[in-house]
Amino acid sequence: MRERKHNKWQHGLTRFEIPALDDYLGMRDGFLPLPVILDPAVGEEVVLVVRDQTPFMEELRQVKPFRLMMKNGCARNDFGPLVFFLFWVENPADLSAPFSSWDCYFDPKNETQKGLWRNLAAQSHWHLFLVGTAGRQRGFFEFENNYGLDQALDFFDEACQNVATIDFNRAKERFMNENTIEDLFRLK
Repeated sequence: MRERKHNKWQHGLTRFEIPALDDYLGMRDGFLPLPVILDPAVGEEVVLVVRDQTPFMEELRQVKPFRLMMKNGCARNDFGPLVFFLFWVENPADLSAPFSSWDCYFDPKNETQKGLWRNLAAQSHWHLFLVGTAGRQRGFFEFENNYGLDQALDFFDEACQNVATIDFNRAKERFMNENTIEDLFRLK
């Protein structure tokens, strides 16, 4: 295992100024990794952001315990390879179904995208922000990094090594047309 960047939050409860997410997500809601500086002593880290501008955000932020889960994998089709992540918050009332879930994709041949996920994998802790209407912080959670993302990324590098990317967006579109979020959740 690689040396981890120690980024455990040491400053108690706080509110952060959330950057304008429209630059990253447009007007839609969703899930994204984002490089930020939360603590100047730590420097840049990658945080996870869930933006939901509907009343559901109030339900999501009340989930106790709030446990972030992740599955990942890689696939390929006629347009090339892709890596997918499924993140979800466990439903305390029914562990067989998520309370809420989000899919996320990246091009394993794109060094910038891969670098973002490598940086997340190298952190001792993951920070998740819940962002509601008007870019307002609705939750801030910290999770010890025991997700195994570094090993998964090594596997994806090897699996996609000799596969050319023809059109990542079309590869992603086809994959999403053939696989629902529920399909990804049910993967073993």
